[in-house]
This record gives sequence, C-alpha cells and structure tokens, in this order.
Amino acid sequence: MKKAAATLTAGMHSVWVMLSPMNIFCLKGRPLGKALPALMLACLIVFGVVGMSAAGGHPVKAQGMLTSIEEDGNVVIDNKGYAVAFSARVLNFRKEHIALEDLKLPTAVSFVYTYTRRGPVIRRIRELPQ
Repeated sequence: MKKAAATLTAGMHSVWVMLSPMNIFCLKGRPLGKALPALMLACLIVFGVVGMSAAGGHPVKAQGMLTSIEEDGNVVIDNKGYAVAFSARVLNFRKEHIALEDLKLPTAVSFVYTYTRRGPVIRRIRELPQ
C-alpha cells in the first residue's frame, strides 16, 4: 500500500501529513504514536461525560424500605436521601393515589427516580403489599 502525502500550507509554514498503512499520522515527519493514546483517552472522557449528562434524564426503577419522611418533603429509603418532586405520584398497595404522609412507616416501596443537579428526585413511589 502506498503512503499518501499532502502538503498543507499556512503562511510560510509547511506541514506534512502522511498516512501510513497502519493509519498512524505524522506531523512534520514525527509520528504521533505516543500522543495517540492520550488523544483517544481525552475523546473517551469527553464523550463519556456527555453521555452521562444525557443519561441524567432517564428514569431509574428501584425498590427499598422507606424509613423516614422529612418535613421538607425528602424521604429516606435504604439509608439514602431522595427529594420528592411536587408532581410525584404516590400510590398505596391497591394502586390508589394517596398523600405521601399517609404511608405507614417503615414500609417496602418501589419507586422511580431521575438524577438532577439537586441529586436523585423521586417521580413515582408505590407501596408494596406485605
């Protein structure tokens, strides 16, 4: 396979970009082989952060033991604190809408939450039959 070469001219500077059969780029005759892993790692980190922030809006389903309802509307499930959205649906084991304060503690619940800037926020919580 022949090496392809192209000259890019910017002002008085001339840069040789060569593509070898192994797809290694060269800049001014020096291979970028040592910098290539660092560039690939930087791309993975950038795309990983973008992917995780995009995944923040996806709902997560979980189950646990609801042990406490705080005065500010937060709840404690399995020793983890969660905020409860104002629009959250709260259902008893018969799937009837009830107030959050009407749940008898401690109780097993299944819930759906999303990650936000404030942390995890519960969108739906349902009491499990015992």
